[in-house]
Amino acid sequence: MPNKYFAAIDLGTNSCRLVIADEKRNYVYKDTRPVRLGEGMAADMRFTPEAMQRGFEALADFQKHICAYNCCKVRAVATAACRMAGNGMDFVRRVAEQCGLQLEVIDGAEEARLNLKGAVMNSKGLAPYVVVYDLGGGSTEITLATNDAEQKILYTVSIPWGARNAAETFGLEDIYDEERAEKLIPMTLRPNRVTNSLKTNAVPWQLQAIRCVCRRGFISAANMCVRGKMGRFCRSAIWIG
Repeated sequence: MPNKYFAAIDLGTNSCRLVIADEKRNYVYKDTRPVRLGEGMAADMRFTPEAMQRGFEALADFQKHICAYNCCKVRAVATAACRMAGNGMDFVRRVAEQCGLQLEVIDGAEEARLNLKGAVMNSKGLAPYVVVYDLGGGSTEITLATNDAEQKILYTVSIPWGARNAAETFGLEDIYDEERAEKLIPMTLRPNRVTNSLKTNAVPWQLQAIRCVCRRGFISAANMCVRGKMGRFCRSAIWIG
């Protein structure tokens, strides 16, 4: 009996990822492309033609690999960039026409849920609760959940600022500047710039976490995540909550 394969695509603001796995969840193929879909978007909240073309090329190539493995199920999700871009749905339509892929534009709550499912795979049983901090290119999700079989989300917040759009908006692309990074704090907490979950579900630890991230600067925070130095931040967030 031939193996069944499953594919997942995650199209973010900076990169696009493909994973193909078998029935036992073993990866048989994976790839990441630096599509930079959100590059240049901060000016008018629209994808540039160059960024869209990079997305088309990456997704068309991914579709070839999906077809080669004859995947029986495919889920392709798009996150913050497609949520916020004025021409985001036009991009989704053209992906379907040119690449044969149906992109699903998910909201911040679903993005946080998927982040949680992936994160707890490596932390089950280590603590009763888990904080997942996902710094993306166009948004940041912070989620507090139980670390058990149920994986119940207690609080979550999706902030429409990430490494890419914050860097472009505040001129932080090349070098971190404390004064310009400070401007992120009032902008991030301004009611018309945040999701409903922040306005209705935010608790003190979340607001403190947001201020912490802003003062560190999104680029600095991103580098810290890559180097694995955000653990202390996450533990303090749990205890404050």
